[in-house]
Amino acid sequence: MAAKNGLLLSLEGIDFTWKTPFSEWLLKDCSEKMPEVIITRDPPYRLKPWDGYKEFFEKNKEVSYLAEAIMLLAARLDNFERWIQPALLRCALIISDRYIDSWLAYQGVRLAHYFNKNSEEALNFLLKLHQEMIKRNFLRMPDLTILISDNPAKTIQRKNNEKETSKYEELDIQQRVQEQYKILARLFPERIVVIDVEDKSIQESYKIVKTVVLAWLDGLEKGYRVLPSAQTIKSGQRVMALRTLSWTLGRFDDYPLVINSGDEGTIKNLEGSQVLIEWDKDEFKSMAKALNIKSEERFSYIILP
Repeated sequence: MAAKNGLLLSLEGIDFTWKTPFSEWLLKDCSEKMPEVIITRDPPYRLKPWDGYKEFFEKNKEVSYLAEAIMLLAARLDNFERWIQPALLRCALIISDRYIDSWLAYQGVRLAHYFNKNSEEALNFLLKLHQEMIKRNFLRMPDLTILISDNPAKTIQRKNNEKETSKYEELDIQQRVQEQYKILARLFPERIVVIDVEDKSIQESYKIVKTVVLAWLDGLEKGYRVLPSAQTIKSGQRVMALRTLSWTLGRFDDYPLVINSGDEGTIKNLEGSQVLIEWDKDEFKSMAKALNIKSEERFSYIILP
């Protein structure tokens, strides 16, 4: 493995996007490539004393929002110092079921009333606070974040299958958190890979997640990124689309090709910074265009192993 120490992978997204089963399945699939793979969670409910705070964090409505946000930060700091950092020094792969981005997205929404109901300003406040922790090595950003995107109106319907409920499980909150995640995806395109699973089954969705994560590990071993540069791709290589253009751009007007996460194709030709991809699905074959791969805002993809 090319990494000199361990790796931190986080799974993110609104509620009911299968992050917990995906982390457990990745534990098994990644164990074939890494000598040690462990799972953690944010908040760290498997770590004392935070194991006794689950009901408080998910149901309490008495403590001030700001105080609770700081308590969640404290839990992450404790988890990092006592559990994550030692595992990283052992060169382990840590799979985190939620991590920094969940805190930023959810608490950004909750703290908006401190900033004239502006959730973006609240998000900036939390980012500055967290960056100070990163700067002093009290925390570490994930090496890769899988952001699972789905329609909140559909995911909230899965709530009926859950025995417990939390104060966040309301459609309005989920929609506002989704918008915060979109901002984070734009701010950190170098580490956040957006996977759109709308209208996909849990098995179809996991296949995409697994492909991305294993390709990431293969890329580290071979010396290239998950989202490769023009210098690392060749004609004939298989690729998988990762983003829907509307996620990043907010519109389709200027771009002829709209892609859904999970679509696969083959690189047919390279011309300078342009790549021509022939898609497997018939509807994409007729739409394939030369795309400027220098701009990850336009089109993000991975090289399949």
